[in-house]
Amino acid sequence: MLSLLPYATSRRSGLAAALSVVACLGCESATGSSEAGLGQLDAGGHEVLIGQVEDSDVRVGALADGARIRVFLCGGPSSYASATHWLRAELDRDGRFRAESDVLELSGSIADGVLEAERVLDGERTVVRAERVRAGTLAGLYEAKAECGTVGLIVAHDEPDADPVAQGACVGGGHLPDQVNPIEPIARDRSGSIAVEVVRDGAAEPVRVSPATL
Repeated sequence: MLSLLPYATSRRSGLAAALSVVACLGCESATGSSEAGLGQLDAGGHEVLIGQVEDSDVRVGALADGARIRVFLCGGPSSYASATHWLRAELDRDGRFRAESDVLELSGSIADGVLEAERVLDGERTVVRAERVRAGTLAGLYEAKAECGTVGLIVAHDEPDADPVAQGACVGGGHLPDQVNPIEPIARDRSGSIAVEVVRDGAAEPVRVSPATL
């Protein structure tokens, strides 16, 4: 399983630390949401996948139920301004899909626990790949609604005994998305949610994110 970048995996404390995280600008976008994992079916009746855009710092979380797909592309420090998007699309009978926003296109297919797609952004074509999450781990795509917009968090967790890592952003209209930092140790409570902080305007707002839904 692919590991996520560590820059957004630690809890930051104090105003100075919060400001330094914002300066890092991981997983942020100037365009906001463009919305108009695979494995065994979870309680919501869909599958969950995580992965990445190859040769980049863009991470991917996806949900699919055989008829629909929802994808969170989460840019890193070098790509947050253009690469962070939520997308939805319909799946055809063969698992193929095509999703697009004002600035990018994503087309591909899902089969046998693997998502393979091509992303077209600013005329550049890149390969996207994600794989089904493992049972017994925290790996997945999580979300919540907050004042800043939609809080999204992608968690990678290779083994139950390994340390999970995550990165995310809060994407909303009219502003650059805000940095999202998981509070360590990363863990789910009895409701299945994970504690995070949204760093906005120099302040850290506590939020709990739950498994994303279609």
